[in-house]
Amino acid sequence: FNEQLHLTARPDLGSGIFARPSEGLTSDAFNELCGNTPGLEASAPFEQFIHYVDGSTRFENIPLIADVLGNEFTPDDHDHYAVYFPPDRMIPTLPATTRSPCSTVRSDPEGHYIELRNPRSSFGDERKENVGVRSRNGLLYGRHRIKCALTPLLNDSGMWVGLTNAIWLIYQGAPGNLRRICSKDGYMATYWGGPDDDRVPQVDYAEIDFEILKTPPYCPDNAFPPFRAQTWTDHGDRNSWSRKSSDPRRDLITVACTNWDMACHDPEGFDVGCHPLVWGDSTFLNHRWDHDYRAVTQKSDALDKELFDGEHYWFEIDWRPTEIIWRIGPDPDHMRVVGYMNDQVTSIPNVQMQLIVTQEFHNTKWWPGSPFDQGFVPFPAKDYVGRILEVVIE
Repeated sequence: FNEQLHLTARPDLGSGIFARPSEGLTSDAFNELCGNTPGLEASAPFEQFIHYVDGSTRFENIPLIADVLGNEFTPDDHDHYAVYFPPDRMIPTLPATTRSPCSTVRSDPEGHYIELRNPRSSFGDERKENVGVRSRNGLLYGRHRIKCALTPLLNDSGMWVGLTNAIWLIYQGAPGNLRRICSKDGYMATYWGGPDDDRVPQVDYAEIDFEILKTPPYCPDNAFPPFRAQTWTDHGDRNSWSRKSSDPRRDLITVACTNWDMACHDPEGFDVGCHPLVWGDSTFLNHRWDHDYRAVTQKSDALDKELFDGEHYWFEIDWRPTEIIWRIGPDPDHMRVVGYMNDQVTSIPNVQMQLIVTQEFHNTKWWPGSPFDQGFVPFPAKDYVGRILEVVIE
């Protein structure tokens, strides 16, 4: 047969957001277009996503609230605090999640978009709160294309605001929704289990990511450069205490493309460290920390102003049975490939997955070599606002 059936889904982002009931959360912010009414449960294409916050994400933060995006804080300020601020005055901080669902997400029925809002801090309530939404229907394979206007990540001086903008697919977790058997020695059993986790033939966990933040676009060393200089540094001499960055330009951010394959060793080209993968005329660098590390990542740099300072930008995860292609661009007809993986180097997911879009605060220890430490980025003085303008799944 020469005929093919082409299916396209375009969920109406203005038709409401479902808020799944959860212990410890209030319903104070529920409204006609966001909540857990039977109507929204039946028709809302997205629900508020509440991050799972693991204890390993905890960091110490300077007790400062500032409008970083509004240029109230610079890289020089960051470096000075990193050297001279007393460690015993730092605030133990765990990335927060909403206490009141629907207070940080909004469905607009006129503009047909979803708004995400990382709330500002106040004295006595310093917080870096993650926000996001998740699709309510899982799909297997296809192009997931998102038009969005997420929060810019850098201010005019090139200072990072602390956010990671992420577009990802996550396993749905329905009974029996398990990955294909990993026959060589199995998958790592759990996402959080660490290197001593058991290995098992099948797991349900699967994840494909775009993560965009300020971090080096190369394969990093497994260590941070030192943050605190020696006590003999001169406050007035910046060269004696500023951090030496390998980033040649301050206006660039990194687009990280990751497949969480749960360290299945079946692919013939499974490897650790940094290794090139050639696809057509392009070469991509796969990076994996060790043989038990559950993910492989590729990175490239991009202009923050191009991705997040215009009216919108497009991101696409093209998930196929034997390969994954990550694309970005100003419109669907002008997309460029920023990541490519196939089943020769990584186990491609074969379970139903849901789409998630988030603006979140990462502990930068997840991203060795980053020029900024999350702990020396102030708490936000103003809301960080992003919009999801269109979702197309083909």
